[in-house]
Amino acid sequence: MRLKGYRTLIFNITAALPVIALELLPIIMPVLSLPELRAVLPEDWLPWWVLLTALGNMAMRRVTDTPFGRDRP
Repeated sequence: MRLKGYRTLIFNITAALPVIALELLPIIMPVLSLPELRAVLPEDWLPWWVLLTALGNMAMRRVTDTPFGRDRP
């Protein structure tokens, strides 16, 4: 697969996007603090999102054997 060595990074970036959108973007662009955007990831879901991200990272490390950015171990 061509993404070998980058799958964990892609997973982590994808998992971080909702948290970044909720916390950083409203500071930079107040228009993004609309309730409709905050509903993308409700605050009471955030601890579960963090837990799922951590579990996903553990699963990715279990099935991958290459360092970041390399296609061979």
